[in-house]
Amino acid sequence: MASAPVLIIQVATAIEAKALCTHYRLKRCHRAPTFPLYYNRDRDLYLIESGIGKVAAAAAVASAYYLSGANPTTVFLNIGIAGGNLALGTVVAIDKIVDHDSQQHFYPGLLGQSKYPCSSLTT
Repeated sequence: MASAPVLIIQVATAIEAKALCTHYRLKRCHRAPTFPLYYNRDRDLYLIESGIGKVAAAAAVASAYYLSGANPTTVFLNIGIAGGNLALGTVVAIDKIVDHDSQQHFYPGLLGQSKYPCSSLTT
């Protein structure tokens, strides 16, 4: 596989993966035994489908990192359909993550000024 992927996207469900695979014309990587992994023709875009939960997401991202040949400059992006009180289809940038189990708060860095409204996410 490529030695310097640009972007690895993590999603939880097949329905989330399907739209992105179609849009970016991603192909299934058959070397990924645990989590469905997809890549584009140039192998600079990967998508991993983790299943629901933070442990599954962490394991899937680690798997994608290894199988893609990622390097320290690789960008990771989590995309997903989330529940909440916003209208269906509303896009937000997450600037605060609350771990429901531990009540810890995390503040992910946003790349530049977001054109979308910011919101917190509880996981």
